[in-house]
Amino acid sequence: MTFIISFVQCITGEEPCIKEHFLGFIPVEHSAGGALTETLLEQLEKMKIPVKNMRGQSYDNGANMKGKNSGVHRRILNINPRVFYVPCTTHSLNLVLSDAAQSCLEAVELFGILQQIYNFFESSTHRWTVLKRHVPSLTVKPLSQTRWESRINAVIPFRYQIGEIYDALLELSIDERTDALSKTLALSLVKKVKSFKFVASVVIWHSILFRVNIISKMLQSETIDVSTAVEMIGKTRQGMIEMRFEKGFQQALVDARDLCDSLEIESEFSQESEIRPRKKRKQFDYESQDEAPLSPKRRFKQSFYFYILDVTISSLQERFEQLNAVNEKFGFLSNIKKVKQDEILNKCKDLHLALRDGYHIDIDGSQLYQEILVMLTLLPKEVTTPLEILTCLNLNRLADNFPNLSVALRIFPTLPVTVTTGERSFSKLKLIKTYLRSSMSQERLVSLATISIERDLLQNIDIENIMKDFADKKARKVIM
Repeated sequence: MTFIISFVQCITGEEPCIKEHFLGFIPVEHSAGGALTETLLEQLEKMKIPVKNMRGQSYDNGANMKGKNSGVHRRILNINPRVFYVPCTTHSLNLVLSDAAQSCLEAVELFGILQQIYNFFESSTHRWTVLKRHVPSLTVKPLSQTRWESRINAVIPFRYQIGEIYDALLELSIDERTDALSKTLALSLVKKVKSFKFVASVVIWHSILFRVNIISKMLQSETIDVSTAVEMIGKTRQGMIEMRFEKGFQQALVDARDLCDSLEIESEFSQESEIRPRKKRKQFDYESQDEAPLSPKRRFKQSFYFYILDVTISSLQERFEQLNAVNEKFGFLSNIKKVKQDEILNKCKDLHLALRDGYHIDIDGSQLYQEILVMLTLLPKEVTTPLEILTCLNLNRLADNFPNLSVALRIFPTLPVTVTTGERSFSKLKLIKTYLRSSMSQERLVSLATISIERDLLQNIDIENIMKDFADKKARKVIM
């Protein structure tokens, strides 16, 4: 198992900016929270990075990392209570979709059919050639086993080219070059694709996945802070709530009927696909009567459409509670001009307590309140975000006059929102340590990965001086 470690800092100057840097790959033998914490602390000690100077931590959503009692984040908080924990937003969104996709039978059945169709075409060169002849642009894609938001790539071909995929399956079901088993499999897939229930499910899941995938990519931007992330998640949740109304369901059916017209199939739910319960004879008059069976349309709306949206909405609320808690402390800094004056004082006091560890404090709440009031009278109208305010203070050489505000404005933007940028370094790990370089030492691996990942910093280093120093230290001939 490999553990990735990186850090985020606010580089001060006339134009402050947020930078994330790769520190290295750490091999670990045990994945328990205690073992990972010890490994992390040892690595930070080697790099001479004191834990007491840390103000933010973020991990994926594994139980050993986010555990409330014995997870890595809790053990770090026991050492330094000022290290605010922010769960990775993109991992949380991934779990939201995973909860929704596994919540009902219809959702599991839909993604199973999509994977079956991909496996059918991918397992034969002839079948793939037939597919390419009918679908020149968007071919079928496999389902991602870990990144649920990436399943949008598997749904898009069916959302916009379901007619062409249907024609390819139909051709293979009657193709003379196809064996009997493949014809039977193609014919069964044709029957599943021509179902209005399948078409409507594709349209609904495309709407959900498209919304979440866009938000997931936006949250990975370097300029996103905790407050902006909370706002974006809230808008996504509100969009899901609006979809849950009857108007949203009817619009999904309208889009599904348009696809059915291209397939030339019926645009109504079939009664034959419904499983009806067996009627039982009543022995006594006081026994309740069997409930009337629901219509296929109503059953689909209740057991699939409303169900997955309810799970998504509730999951968005539950999995981002920690992010909302952090935003309650720092969120007022995102747009100070819109916060009421009496609320600013309470927020400054709360932030003072949050950034306090015994006798050690980062800011004084009362002084921060006074600095904000004075700063509001000096700022131009167009300056609103924390980085813009910090830039304005540095350009006018006022940072020393607003020490508490400067500290708060440096901590807030550096709180990590996601850790997916660090996980992208795994692509470099696969390129550097191949099966031909299996004996590469850990130190050399980390050094090569750092050179590749942090190439922007490498370009600013004077290589000639480094080579000269290296040659002087390794020279065997003594210069007389």
